[in-house]
Amino acid sequence: MKGLFRCVGHLIKKRIDYLVMKQRNLFKMFAKKLLFGLALLIGDAAGFGQSPGVRNGHNMVYYTSSDGIILFGGADEAKVYGDTWLFSNSKWKKITENGPSPRTFPCMDEADNYILFFGGNAVLFGSDKNPVHYLDDTWIFRDGNWKKVETKLYPTARAEAAMGYDPLRKKIVLFGGRMAGEKWVAGDTWEFDGSKWTQMEKQGPTSRSGATLTYDPLLKHLVLFGGNPVIAKEKDYNGPMWSWDGNNWVQMSSAIPLVFNACVAYNTKEHFFLRFGGWNGSERLNETLTYKDKEWEKLALEIAPPARNHSRMVYDPKNNAFILFGGHDGDNVFGDMWSFKHGKWTLLYAVGPRRRVENGH
Repeated sequence: MKGLFRCVGHLIKKRIDYLVMKQRNLFKMFAKKLLFGLALLIGDAAGFGQSPGVRNGHNMVYYTSSDGIILFGGADEAKVYGDTWLFSNSKWKKITENGPSPRTFPCMDEADNYILFFGGNAVLFGSDKNPVHYLDDTWIFRDGNWKKVETKLYPTARAEAAMGYDPLRKKIVLFGGRMAGEKWVAGDTWEFDGSKWTQMEKQGPTSRSGATLTYDPLLKHLVLFGGNPVIAKEKDYNGPMWSWDGNNWVQMSSAIPLVFNACVAYNTKEHFFLRFGGWNGSERLNETLTYKDKEWEKLALEIAPPARNHSRMVYDPKNNAFILFGGHDGDNVFGDMWSFKHGKWTLLYAVGPRRRVENGH
């Protein structure tokens, strides 16, 4: 009989422990939502000044000459923009609305004392019901101003291309992207040397859009992550990770599943890649992963940004932190800014999300 009581007592204790753990998890979830909700109520009053509001399909780079982050364009819930912003010393400042025309998904990256900018899509969500219109113009941003660059040879019109800068060879590399036509995605590689485009090696990663291209100073190569071959109905998708050495693409081993429109950046002080969010073909993600010493690690975090894609993230070397801004979850466009440092996410501020206007794009 005593054994029976002990057994029943053990079962009751396990049930109580389970209920306590469940309540703790519910409390943590409630606390996360409360924190995010309070930030939404505070919004721009948090000391970050005027902001771009909500954005998705924008682009951002850390620009050393401005000692901060440059943001261009993208769209809110109903309109596509062509404005340029600087985020520095914890404040936003609109620099100009002169330069490239309004668009979403342009590619851009910092080179030596300038930012290279190419392509994009003139429409996204909102009231504009015009057909998708891909762009093929090249611009340089320097000293607070945009200048259009005319070249004889240049990539075909596209959006969601991957772009990265190789500081050793002083070349900006562009790969893939989404474009008009039957195939829908590109698989070509281009380099820009400061004045002209050159088409490079044609063999390599499967055609894709929504990939990222980030320089690894230890490997001394640019590394391509992810991308979307599904649009083109490619059956021979050949892997999520590749490196570019200036002459050839080399496939890298990776155990992670395919994700596209994720955010990827590299910490130059602690030497690791950080990846957040994206779309896996069926749902948007809020996963945070690091890549170091050829190994991916998925982090178990109590606090993280809500699931999204079409967001942007850059590494801020001045503050040794990754900065993530905007994106959407399929229904709502975000205006929140997050910092990742010392293994955890911190919500810096948030403008309340807005439900996007559907227009068939």
